[in-house]
Amino acid sequence: MDEAQEEALGPRAERTLGKASWDPQTSSLVGGAAIERSARNLDSARAHTIGPTRETPRNVIAPPASGKLKNIGAEWDDNLRLRAKVIKVSVDSGAPRPRESHHVQAGSSIAHTSLKTGPPRTVENLEMYSEVHNHLRLGSNGSTSFTTMQLNMCGAQGWGKLLSHSESMPLTDPNIVCSMKDMGRVGGDHFDSHDCKGLYTNTISWPDMPDDYEPGLFFLLFAKIYMRMEKHLAVNFSGLHKHGGSAPTAPDGTPLKGWETRFVLVSYPQNLMYNGSVRFPLFANPNNQDAVYVTPEMNYPE
Repeated sequence: MDEAQEEALGPRAERTLGKASWDPQTSSLVGGAAIERSARNLDSARAHTIGPTRETPRNVIAPPASGKLKNIGAEWDDNLRLRAKVIKVSVDSGAPRPRESHHVQAGSSIAHTSLKTGPPRTVENLEMYSEVHNHLRLGSNGSTSFTTMQLNMCGAQGWGKLLSHSESMPLTDPNIVCSMKDMGRVGGDHFDSHDCKGLYTNTISWPDMPDDYEPGLFFLLFAKIYMRMEKHLAVNFSGLHKHGGSAPTAPDGTPLKGWETRFVLVSYPQNLMYNGSVRFPLFANPNNQDAVYVTPEMNYPE
């Protein structure tokens, strides 16, 4: 996981607190994290879906647009290999598998192991539910609890940001960064209304920042509890309950270095992948016209 995180973030000297931006002088993306400096990065927020998603008009579960190969015979590029490596490490169950890239490998292994530390009866029911619905597996065939993954990142903020609770108050300190806004909707308090009832979301915290920084908090608002997002923390919860977080913060009087980054992998169960209403592609037709699908009728015959 350390290797996957280092590769995804890239060298500190090339990193910035905000997301990657276009440099017209070099005609390339600069700053942000290494995984964001790619033409594949189509996300306006620093909340990147790196697992399967739903194509609403066609009612199909497929890779996100940023994770597709555009041409027949195209080779995987470095960004795709990086995404796969993150997923694998996060949710892979450790079951035998073909060779796959490290990023998908990283997040899935830890998420699956973390979930299995829960009550044995709950874990048994989750695995049984997964077998009954025969959903798309994330990371490896042994992963039974999650159907997709999101990578959330934000830079650290200066201590002065904590002194203001009003958007109308002018802040002139250059070390103050409203970094949680970079993650868009998930940067604030929210529900994940498309998660499947009865299943769990897993978050893995793997930040890169000095030890004396406040790593930021993760809130479960309905329970009125919070956790410090320290390195190696894994949390299992229902995304249908309101939750949120705060940005990592430098100590009072400490200037930001410019590379401190919160790095969180979120594995979660999409409801549409469990309720039998979508199609799953099996393979492409030989004539490159669409694909052969597993349809709802195949999983739920009447």
